[in-house]
Amino acid sequence: MATVLLSLIAAGVPVIPGALSPTEIVTAWNAGATCVKVFPVKSVGGVNYIKSLQGPLGQIPLIPTGGVTLDNARDFIAAGAIGVGLGGSLFPKNLLAARDWQAIAQITRTLMQNLTTI
Repeated sequence: MATVLLSLIAAGVPVIPGALSPTEIVTAWNAGATCVKVFPVKSVGGVNYIKSLQGPLGQIPLIPTGGVTLDNARDFIAAGAIGVGLGGSLFPKNLLAARDWQAIAQITRTLMQNLTTI
């Protein structure tokens, strides 16, 4: 695994491993990660967890997932995250089942508008 990671990094491929604890985040960063996906952020305090990591780990770019919603995505960015990962709230099951791509596109536009006005 480490050889593959080093090969990807050497090739200029962004590497974004997942981690949760500060130790895991630092380990991923020291291994050469481009940034670190913090998952599942909801289970450890959400926005407040990202805020608390900024002091000791502010040099590590973080992307929270697993608890990010349309309503709190902006708060994660304001707390210091460089991006956010959304799943179910960006792609609701009912809209996927109905193949309502226009509604999903509108959700995406709304999210992008909310994030770009920070």
